[in-house]
Amino acid sequence: MSKSNETPSTPAGDDRNLVATTESAAAPELEEVVRQFWEKNRSLLMALVAAILLAILGRNGWDAYQAGQIEAAREEFAAAESDDQLEAFAADRSGTALAGVALLKVADNAFAEGDYTAALTGYDAAAEELGDSVFAGRVQLGQAMSQLLGSDAVAGQSALRDLANYTDAAVAVRSEAVYHLAAVALSDANADELDALSTQIDSISPSSGWAQRILLMRSTLDVASPEAASESEIAFESP
Repeated sequence: MSKSNETPSTPAGDDRNLVATTESAAAPELEEVVRQFWEKNRSLLMALVAAILLAILGRNGWDAYQAGQIEAAREEFAAAESDDQLEAFAADRSGTALAGVALLKVADNAFAEGDYTAALTGYDAAAEELGDSVFAGRVQLGQAMSQLLGSDAVAGQSALRDLANYTDAAVAVRSEAVYHLAAVALSDANADELDALSTQIDSISPSSGWAQRILLMRSTLDVASPEAASESEIAFESP
């Protein structure tokens, strides 16, 4: 009996060819779905891409604009020399830190000239602009000293004590507040107060120039009579 040359049939239950055929048919179908989606939503997708690009460009443009404004403000501030120019600058740039710094300079000028009423007004105006910035303690010190040397010495001393005891304030500000209180104590020949302030400055900044000055004040009081100390002229420095 001769052997048959017929190709053996696929064994029953063998679906490998069927799976391959199905996968081959699915591939073009997926590509067709993607193509149809693109054709249908091309305008929307292009608009979305354009919006993203415009947002990126807009943000970069806004950042560049703001940088330019800041630089322009700095140039205007540097050009302002007189009090009138500084006040005009502060009015134009209201709500910015530079406006507060301009008002702070005006107040300092008034303080240096001995016009403590005008100085206090200037420091109050600067406080509204600078708020809780790094200049806050500096402004508060100016306010306290303007009161102390102006018409309300009691309020000035109270404000200085508050600053000296305010642990969140800068060390330099607290130390200077203690120093000015010590100058008052020396003027009053109050040795006990000077001793207390010496202890306080040692706890705040023992190696500072303010601590050394207070130590010198205390030694001066030791060798001078109370009358001489009370009559000695105390030179208060600008805050």
